[in-house]
Amino acid sequence: MKTLKGFSLIEILVSVVILAVTALALSRFNAVQQQNAMAAHERLEATRLAERMMEGVLNYARTRSDPDSAGMDFSGITLVRNSATAFDNTSIAGQTSTYNVAVRFDSAPDWVDDAATSDDTLAFKTQVNVTWADSVGASQVVTISQDIYTPKQEKLAPPLPATCPAETSTFPVTAYSYYTIGSGTTAKLYYCKSATGCTGTPAAQAAQWTLVRGTCS
Repeated sequence: MKTLKGFSLIEILVSVVILAVTALALSRFNAVQQQNAMAAHERLEATRLAERMMEGVLNYARTRSDPDSAGMDFSGITLVRNSATAFDNTSIAGQTSTYNVAVRFDSAPDWVDDAATSDDTLAFKTQVNVTWADSVGASQVVTISQDIYTPKQEKLAPPLPATCPAETSTFPVTAYSYYTIGSGTTAKLYYCKSATGCTGTPAAQAAQWTLVRGTCS
């Protein structure tokens, strides 16, 4: 007669323990994978947010627009002006986290290209910091920096006058206008290119004038 042999209780218990340990390891591995995937997504979202803020600063620089007293607006996201060199927003909702944004300039930008300063070239360093707390509460940060440079925009001269304007000998004269300097055969047509007007003759203030026509009679 053939005797059938089964599993002993010890063997069953060992098998159960092995299966439990394997299941626990797989569960932890899956949790770690999910955590890493979420961390990567949050970092990507923060990086895109920082790049969006930097592009917004560049747009203000390109258009020579001065942020108002309320702050900077970036397609619906407003950064509050804390000073001429600091703009912040402490509550920007992402898909899984809330981000804090801080924009810093190394000096106060002269945003508007006007006659208030002799050199309206816009040049400053910008740093954008995006911070957040990840799924386990650890602080994370993304930082991008860029040197921003926008040269002074030269004003285009108006069309040439059909006839030479009257001779001028009284200064200062109005900015961005044509004037005849001299009389008779020595008369010449000049353009006053200074934003604040021309304070003297072309001979005395050459940097303020552009010779347009060698004769004007």
